[in-house]
Amino acid sequence: MRVFIAVEFDDDIKRYLKQVQDIVKTTTVSGNFTHYSNFHLTLKYIGNIYNGEYEELCQCIDDACSRTAPFSIRIGDIGAFHKKNSSILWVAVTEGRSELKRLFERIETEVVESGFEPDNRKYRPHITIGKKIVFSNGSFTNGLPYYDRDIPVTGLTLYQSHRVDGVLTYTPLYRRPFEQEYNNE
Repeated sequence: MRVFIAVEFDDDIKRYLKQVQDIVKTTTVSGNFTHYSNFHLTLKYIGNIYNGEYEELCQCIDDACSRTAPFSIRIGDIGAFHKKNSSILWVAVTEGRSELKRLFERIETEVVESGFEPDNRKYRPHITIGKKIVFSNGSFTNGLPYYDRDIPVTGLTLYQSHRVDGVLTYTPLYRRPFEQEYNNE
């Protein structure tokens, strides 16, 4: 089973991301766009897990969430990771990056102490809206609507990444809210 730990979004945010995606699609030749139900913000990609590792990951999530208070983020800018002739397109986190980085570090510490592989890449919080994107004019230049509300981050979700009838699907396996009383100071 292939899994990752992420922040789950409500339908209001997913509708905004779909709107951004629809605008981007008008300037592309091809691409694999994220399905509406799969929009999320990854904190830690784990990969394949076996036997008792599911329970161990749930415990890691519990431990990290017990030391975290809810916070908010904001999103808005669009960016890309470029590979050869195509791009991975994403919406950036514009506020709340330091809180997300602390949360990533908590999760990273918990999972590495439990024997999972460390992530040696720099954590860059973003929301993928498409992969293998090829633009008709080489890049994206259209204006985007601005999401002007805070997005609450109130817990973590362990997702399974798998195909259902040939469609990439992210299925929530375990959800854990943050502890309200914890003070991050």
